[in-house]
Amino acid sequence: LKQMFPGINIEVTTEEKAKQYYDSLPEEQKSKVKFDEINSFYVNGTAVLIQGRVKDDTAIEEVLHPFIDSLYLSNNELFQGLFEESKKNFPELWQGIQDSYADKRGFTEKHRELELVTQALSRHFNKEYEGTPPQSFMDKVRDLLEWLSAIIKNLNEVITGRTINIDNISERASLSDIAKLLNTTGFTPGISAYRVFFK
Repeated sequence: LKQMFPGINIEVTTEEKAKQYYDSLPEEQKSKVKFDEINSFYVNGTAVLIQGRVKDDTAIEEVLHPFIDSLYLSNNELFQGLFEESKKNFPELWQGIQDSYADKRGFTEKHRELELVTQALSRHFNKEYEGTPPQSFMDKVRDLLEWLSAIIKNLNEVITGRTINIDNISERASLSDIAKLLNTTGFTPGISAYRVFFK
């Protein structure tokens, strides 16, 4: 994954190391949730997955962050389409992000755009909508999944020499559906980023 996405950084770590890292963060970057209730977090370009707490759905949700960062760089036209659709379909979420990720707290417009697209997609995969999503939003999600599918297929062929069929990923898929299609039947401590997607 790091070869195909130079900006991607996924760290699987122990609770102790994750807490040390989390405690060292500036207060504005921390969640309002107690650390004991956190399974993973994304900060400074790194998705930190905590061993023993992370399940398939959580792993894929956190990995959305670096994938969306990569989408921003490698297919900005698709990213901008998702951003515009997310603004229209998740206005309350967008307002909350603008309030929480303000310039005075060290965030930029790019940070806000990345956060909105990532959270909107997380809500979509978890079927948590502010209203009924229109076809235009679903079309952009399908385009994203096609982009992701092509990359995963290519990566799998390069590493294993075998092909996989993930053409049936639907824009209405859940994170669990995507986990099954990508053959993640269990999250093993100490696995590589590659094995988040392939058993």
